[in-house]
Amino acid sequence: MNKLLLATCALSLPVALVGASPAEASSRWSYRSTDLSAMADVSITGALPGASGNVHLGSIYATSGGWAEVYVSDWTCPDGAWPYPEGDGGEGYPPEESPCTFEGAHDYSGGPDQVAVSVSKKLAAASIRGTLTSSTYDEETGTESTSTVDVGIAFTGTGATWSTTDYSKDAHYTYKYATTSRAATVSGSVANLDLGAASSSGTLTLTRSYERGMTK
Repeated sequence: MNKLLLATCALSLPVALVGASPAEASSRWSYRSTDLSAMADVSITGALPGASGNVHLGSIYATSGGWAEVYVSDWTCPDGAWPYPEGDGGEGYPPEESPCTFEGAHDYSGGPDQVAVSVSKKLAAASIRGTLTSSTYDEETGTESTSTVDVGIAFTGTGATWSTTDYSKDAHYTYKYATTSRAATVSGSVANLDLGAASSSGTLTLTRSYERGMTK
């Protein structure tokens, strides 16, 4: 055989055998996110200006990305009664056996163009300030109206923090979700809801999530 032909075969043989492995042909990706949030459950008994009923339940949620939402429901309850069984939340309709009558609800929300949300990384404090759009539903008339309300809410972290972690991993996917939280007191107001006169339970949370995977 011609020496030149032998040399050509020797050089070309590896090229014919070497190719991309399945792993090398796959696309690897990863995603990380960090979020700070403030939330609280509040309740007020007695008359509330501009609202029906004698029991008022609220929930507050805001994120450092600049989104805030406040939900308040109004109820008429017999003395000593409560819309929900103890520990059964405060948003939406009660169980059919509730001794209270649902009078209506108010939903306030706003994005970064309306409200400024600040939550410290050490979960020492948080604030929600600006304006929220109010959507009010009247149970008696079945009508809904909207308006703009002022919001000024402050959270103050208390006590020690606690943490949770959710982690899973297999050959092609890794997932980790970790939170650090701290209890907080709540003060301030939104519309006619004076949080200084309310019973409240607040929480500040730092959330970190991570995902990594492989797509063929």
